[in-house]
Amino acid sequence: MGLLALLGFSCNSKVANAGKHSSDYVQRDVPAGQLVKFYYVRQGTISEPFNEYELTLTDDETVKLYAHNLGKIHDTVMVAREVIDTVAKMIIDNEIYRYKDNFQPDMEVMDGEGWHYSAQYSDKTSLSSGGTNAWPAHFALPLITAYLDSVAVGAGAGNKGFEGW
Repeated sequence: MGLLALLGFSCNSKVANAGKHSSDYVQRDVPAGQLVKFYYVRQGTISEPFNEYELTLTDDETVKLYAHNLGKIHDTVMVAREVIDTVAKMIIDNEIYRYKDNFQPDMEVMDGEGWHYSAQYSDKTSLSSGGTNAWPAHFALPLITAYLDSVAVGAGAGNKGFEGW
């Protein structure tokens, strides 16, 4: 498991800086605390989420990953501690912590998709950003979801469907 996490990190930790727009960012300090929770969802206006991930550092220092990639994975698995550390590094390396709070298109769109991410740290720092039919030009969250998909599959995650829906 550790090798899988390291391979995912070493190959894909940063998106190229091409296309960055300063208007997509706010001035914010680099998070100083330990990442304890990461959440990301991408969904359509009337459908179930296309992607949803929740990574949590538990009180006993284990790391729990809920991964949902529509039609492929829908499961909760325990993963190595290095996974949450890798995601924390990806957030910093790609300046996701600096994304402005809300992204909206220049014109009204009646359908489409939206996204939201949040990160919580041990020092009580809390970050979040999201958008409806708009994203930062340097959108790096799919890099994290690809990494989490590979980790989830490597940890034995399957497609258990939606219990209770």
